[in-house]
Amino acid sequence: MKKNKKAMTRIVSLFMALAIMLGLAGSLVQAEDLEAWEIALKNEYFTYDVTDAATEASGHLQGICVDDEMKYAYLSYTDTLLKLDMASGDVVGSVCDFGPGSFTAEGGAHLGCLAFYDGKVYGSLEYKSPGKKFFLAVFEPDKITEVGMSFQDMEEGVDGVLLYEPTADFRDPLNDSPSSEDGTAVNEEALGHKFGCSGIDGVTFARLPGDDSGKIYCLVAYGVYANKDEWLNRYDNNYNIIRVYDPEMFDERYDAAAGTGDSALRRFTYERGIEMEYEDDEALKAVDTLYVWTGTTNWGCQNLEAERDSRDIVLYTYRSPKAGWEKWSEKDGVFVIDGEAGYEMKEIEVGQSNKNADDAIKQAALDKAESYKEDGQFPEGKHVFLKCICGDDCEAKEWADTGYTTMVCGAVNEKATATYGIVSLGNGYYFMAHDNFQLSLYQRDENFNFTKVKAD
Repeated sequence: MKKNKKAMTRIVSLFMALAIMLGLAGSLVQAEDLEAWEIALKNEYFTYDVTDAATEASGHLQGICVDDEMKYAYLSYTDTLLKLDMASGDVVGSVCDFGPGSFTAEGGAHLGCLAFYDGKVYGSLEYKSPGKKFFLAVFEPDKITEVGMSFQDMEEGVDGVLLYEPTADFRDPLNDSPSSEDGTAVNEEALGHKFGCSGIDGVTFARLPGDDSGKIYCLVAYGVYANKDEWLNRYDNNYNIIRVYDPEMFDERYDAAAGTGDSALRRFTYERGIEMEYEDDEALKAVDTLYVWTGTTNWGCQNLEAERDSRDIVLYTYRSPKAGWEKWSEKDGVFVIDGEAGYEMKEIEVGQSNKNADDAIKQAALDKAESYKEDGQFPEGKHVFLKCICGDDCEAKEWADTGYTTMVCGAVNEKATATYGIVSLGNGYYFMAHDNFQLSLYQRDENFNFTKVKAD
């Protein structure tokens, strides 16, 4: 069946390409029969420029998603969400005012990776100071009706799900003494922060690797502090951590007065973001966790994307700054979780195997690892498997001075592309950030080399 399905996909792809060349696609195939990538080709959705609409937003393009009908694309810009009409190329709506600047500013916000699921737009949303909280922002597309809408004035259409694990892990002092008065870890400090958690970035909806139940989960990837400057002595930040949440636990908005709905899905207000306190039933807890040992990555997984026509889950990361990962030191990394392979339950590596030649660094790693023990033992977790996508039949090896042996393989990708936003359309096609303010249609090969699709 798999071979037949692939063959049919290739036939349909060739037929569509021929139809487009002859100008017959509109009369030969009805729109409702088309997949997302076919709609993009048929309608020549090749590139979009949102420079004018995004100039008032902070930073660069952070995430991209499209609705099921390919009518609208949604783009995140740190403190602003844009709604783009794909037929006209115009920005027809936006939601703004999430906070000044970015997470480095007091009260600043960071709206990152986006995903579309069950009629709503979801995005990672960070408040590192003073709130030290991390949310799923939930947008209702039909409530975004004009450009320049402040979410603080919207009674409906913008909700937030507070995520327990990244909030707790970011705040965790471990065995350190952070500079904060309340004893919690501080942003940008190399003290505390379990697993090197710097917050969250990647968001997608997918089946779990090896799970044949058909159940769809919300996957949220940690941002992770990189091994540079004062973080060079840390060895507990080599995983990309993916927390798994059940979307059935946040599909109905909470009504406190009536006592109905899901307590985790509440109207998002600025106060919720910047206040440290929260109610016990307000924070959603993960139902599972996936551990992806990639070695050190700069800010972790920026964009997390489930492939539309496979079970694979792809992590798009910034370049790695640490010795031992030279392959990914000049360009950004792409790591592919094998969706068919399931997982292996084994001890979580947080520095207990360190082999650094410098005794002081080695001892610091061992001491840090001790703070992870539970009842005197290092905890176990579900370790997923990475695919070899470089074509060299990679095998497990010991990675640098971590003392840890596993198979790690990743493709390399140019700066300011997938890490700035990507969405799978199926059949190897994607919309991907072209630069800070543009997105274009790309197609990849089996080694995750991306080529821009041109009108001819």
